[in-house]
Amino acid sequence: MTIRKVLALDVATSTGWCFGATSENMPHYGSIRFAEPGATLGQIMAGGLGWFVDFVKVNQPDLIVCEASNAHHMAGKTTLKTIQVLIGLPAMFEGLAWRLGIKDVREVTTKECRDYFIGSNPRRDVAKPMVIAKCRALGYEPQDDDAADAISLWEYQRHLLNRRAAS
Repeated sequence: MTIRKVLALDVATSTGWCFGATSENMPHYGSIRFAEPGATLGQIMAGGLGWFVDFVKVNQPDLIVCEASNAHHMAGKTTLKTIQVLIGLPAMFEGLAWRLGIKDVREVTTKECRDYFIGSNPRRDVAKPMVIAKCRALGYEPQDDDAADAISLWEYQRHLLNRRAAS
């Protein structure tokens, strides 16, 4: 098995993150807001940029995986600024990753991740408690659903890497 250091991100206004080597049973995880509620788009992007660069320089992941944005389905259901954050932050993170020498940046759909982690892809309000419950069953204690989503994404990516290494 090739051991890789994976950073999984559930990117949004509050971003969940999970980081660790694929050989670890308990990676590090959490969630972060890049700016205070009511902040401008520029403040949110600046906060995200600073956090990401610092995190990557300290932890040096080999692979970064983000949950694919579904912002295109949100038109008319949320603000333009929220849509800009959901599209802009992942794009900025991918560009920064390349700039920092990380060439393996991937996206995974919510459906792919949930199908693996909880066995189905129910509506958001049903799925969130299921993902948290599965995290707890695995020994994690996520502080919120953002961290839980990042954990599920990390676990899914670890599964894919281990499966590929085994074949």
